[in-house]
Amino acid sequence: MNPIQRSLSVAAGTASLAAAVAAPTLLANDYAVAAPTSCAPITISASATNTANGDEAIGVSGCGYAGTGIEIIAYAGGEEIAQVTTTTTPTIPAVTVPPHCMLSVRGTNRCRVIKAAVIGGALAAILDVPPGCYQNGNLRVIGYQGPSQSNAVVVPDTVNKAASGVTAGCLTATSTNLAIPSVVTTAWTSVNPATVSTGTKLVSSGSISITVNGALYCTYPAGATTGCPLALPAGDDKVVATYSGGTLPPAQLAPPWYAPSSTQATVTVTDPTNSTSSSSWAGYVVTGETYDYVYGSWTVPKAACGNFPTGDLASSSSTWVGIDGWNENTVEQIGTDSNCATWTGVYWAWFEMYPNLPEVISNPLNNTDQISPGDVMDASVQYTGNPGWYRLYIQDVTKNWSFATTQYISGATGGTAEWVTEQPADGGLPLTDFGSVTFTGCYADGSNAAAYGDPIWQHANTAVEMEANGTEKASVSALSANGSQFTVTWRHG
Repeated sequence: MNPIQRSLSVAAGTASLAAAVAAPTLLANDYAVAAPTSCAPITISASATNTANGDEAIGVSGCGYAGTGIEIIAYAGGEEIAQVTTTTTPTIPAVTVPPHCMLSVRGTNRCRVIKAAVIGGALAAILDVPPGCYQNGNLRVIGYQGPSQSNAVVVPDTVNKAASGVTAGCLTATSTNLAIPSVVTTAWTSVNPATVSTGTKLVSSGSISITVNGALYCTYPAGATTGCPLALPAGDDKVVATYSGGTLPPAQLAPPWYAPSSTQATVTVTDPTNSTSSSSWAGYVVTGETYDYVYGSWTVPKAACGNFPTGDLASSSSTWVGIDGWNENTVEQIGTDSNCATWTGVYWAWFEMYPNLPEVISNPLNNTDQISPGDVMDASVQYTGNPGWYRLYIQDVTKNWSFATTQYISGATGGTAEWVTEQPADGGLPLTDFGSVTFTGCYADGSNAAAYGDPIWQHANTAVEMEANGTEKASVSALSANGSQFTVTWRHG
């Protein structure tokens, strides 16, 4: 029994006593139920029952209203999709009971008035919401009375009912596909390189955005065949394709709605390799920038000198890295020789600031530090920042010694960088049969470098074959998969 019923019962049970008492004293209504200052908000339920036209039936109930003309509106993404106006509003009337009088211990009649407060208007309504996909928090049902908003509730669960009454998934999963090889040249292009699919079906709604190295490159409609001709700069480029997903809402658009998706790829972009020939060089040259650092590693090749009297009496070959030299007036270079002298292999390290003569690096530490075939050598040339001054460095990794010197040459421009096997012009000797020599870790730092020390193919580069009088003397391989390695092979002396 609720408090009001209990009060009514008590009042009826004591009516005769109250009538017999003259002039009861009415006290303040301190037994009255206080009127509520707020009411439970509108409550929303998403029913699986569909109306005759296939719309979703959303039951709405609440309290705290008075009178008629209460408007209930459903919104999806700010767009009104359903509306109903109530014509009647049931109310719980106020209840007043007679004074409840009771005999006090002093024999004085004291009466109190018991009242029931007005609980307020209650409502019930049905909204017909079109079938569709409304994400959690997207569908709102709002009650209005007069010009002001009375209550607003976000639907707690996703509402998505098909006309058949079967719950359908809100979003169809998609896959964004990026058709870019892992290695390309700067000459490579692709129009609209990304597509979106769901299973085997291509998606043609929504849009695809392409970013390159964090910057937006272009946006185009999914399924389009024109609109975004992609070309990439030299270097390691991060390409990201992002699909926007299908439109959510307006709800009246027909499903399916497609979920967003994305993918990314890292692409190594190289400058195309040109080829040419030289009478005395075989290797790779990079051009088109100002170079201030070059580095490379190789294993000292063994000179095949043969034996007296049919062997190689005297010949020479040099392996080196350097700056300038290719169509330049200077060369800042450091390397090793594998030569033949009286049918015997002779080896040494050297540096040269051409047109000055080369200088042999003799016994950097002691007599055991001569280089030998099979020794692994690291070498670099670096511009110091002062015009004409370069630091030249070489290390025999196998024998664990190194040499460095800082030298000056007038007129150096840093216009090229090289990794070369050479037939030296001094003495007019033939090219020593060195078998083959592989350059590894070939990096150069140019003015356009994306990072310190980019591999050969991230610069404009040229493969140089050694050829004289129609005779191929040394050939050069293509660059390796990482763009920093190649091999020079002896062909003719």
